Amino acid sequence: MLDFSILAEAVGVLKELGDGLTKLTGLPKERREHYRQVLDETFTVLDQALLLVTGRLADTLRVRVQNGDQAFMVELAQLQYVQEWEKLERDVRLCRSLREQSDEMRHLFSNIGDRLALKDPNSFWRMVACVLEGERTLADQITEMLSGLSRVIDPKVAAEGVKQGVETLRVLRRQLIESQIELSKEV
Repeated sequence: MLDFSILAEAVGVLKELGDGLTKLTGLPKERREHYRQVLDETFTVLDQALLLVTGRLADTLRVRVQNGDQAFMVELAQLQYVQEWEKLERDVRLCRSLREQSDEMRHLFSNIGDRLALKDPNSFWRMVACVLEGERTLADQITEMLSGLSRVIDPKVAAEGVKQGVETLRVLRRQLIESQIELSKEV
């Protein structure tokens, strides 16, 4: 029901970049540390986005428990409005960080991308374009991912979709954190 493939791809690309960075030899220690820091900050920004969506979905489930199916369905309908996600992004100050990380990731890739030997360089550029470039793009992506829930008529089916979404996001977040920890150990 929920398609988090764009976020899953971003997590995969960051992991691959981190793995590639740890294998680079011949870079001065300061450069390697700078690139590690850029990746680390990008991991953190993506983690904030995952937490944002997970928290919103979990809050939606709580509405159902506390206020019933009708209030839950109203809450689900709100997921389709991009303005809500833009507001949430601003609330956690993701917008500026996303733009800064997009610039840093572009710089990293232009300097050492050919040496990272990514399996699919296009997935790197999709991650930058869809996840890191500006508030509107991420808000649109989140809205698109969750808009299907706002059209589900059966509260039980919708609640199950939300629960599965929360679990998927938690798995993605664990993968992201594990990759971030590995990066910090090795670079």
